[in-house]
Amino acid sequence: MKISIVMPVYNGERYLTGAIRSVLNQTYWDFELIIVNDASTDSSLKIAEEFAAKDDRIRVYTNEHNQKLPRSLNIGFSHCEGELYTWASDDNLLLPEFCEEMHRAFIEHPEADVVFARMNNMDENGRVFGTTQEPGELNNIYIRNIVAACFMYRRKVQEELGGYDETKFLVEDYDFWLRAYEKYQFYYLPKILYSYRYHESSLTSRRWRDIKLRSALLLEDIEARTTDPHALEKIQTGLSGYYQALSHYYFQQVRAAGNSADCRHLLKDRGRKFISELIKR
Repeated sequence: MKISIVMPVYNGERYLTGAIRSVLNQTYWDFELIIVNDASTDSSLKIAEEFAAKDDRIRVYTNEHNQKLPRSLNIGFSHCEGELYTWASDDNLLLPEFCEEMHRAFIEHPEADVVFARMNNMDENGRVFGTTQEPGELNNIYIRNIVAACFMYRRKVQEELGGYDETKFLVEDYDFWLRAYEKYQFYYLPKILYSYRYHESSLTSRRWRDIKLRSALLLEDIEARTTDPHALEKIQTGLSGYYQALSHYYFQQVRAAGNSADCRHLLKDRGRKFISELIKR
């Protein structure tokens, strides 16, 4: 089965070469790499085109204007020809056996629609400092994004879900997995096949609060329509975790600012709601 890998890029010149090479170094050869340059202003396009000129499995598409991640993902997948889909960030690394192991999992587990595995955690210089935890029960997806960045899924999942929700920037992946979990079979592959890079300029680092907030909003929507008591218990556990993290954030911000009028607004609107919800729970 042919594997399609989409790599959205926005000003990713620092790590892009390593990310592309990690794809080209796969032990499984039948893949295509679709690079979507999201109107980068650095040398990302030049780097991508140099690789594409040397390997016809790579195709590069450029957005005239910055479209952000979920739209760039949908653009990339609209050009894919494979039967299995995945995507990778321009600052992370696929381990050499990623495609081979994922492909084998689909062969050995034909009922699976989504396969996910564990990751290394690495710093900005590529030094590994840990690994992601085991997911436990699959419905722990309501507590945290257990799929994270190491995954592959069948083409039909992308097509039938209508791709990534372009209004869910920062949580487009978590939203996608939550929607997929309601319809498709997930299989956990207990291997480490990916390296996730933590650095100051990543969206995960820069927009931590917004990601927590928007993840909680996703769960609130699911909570409102869920009738399964076991799922509801997991959802409420996940919500409590997000409420607690956000409440702590707001508390630290206000404490650091003292009683200044400039920061009192941090406890209004959504911040106040999260704190009150945490107290209720």
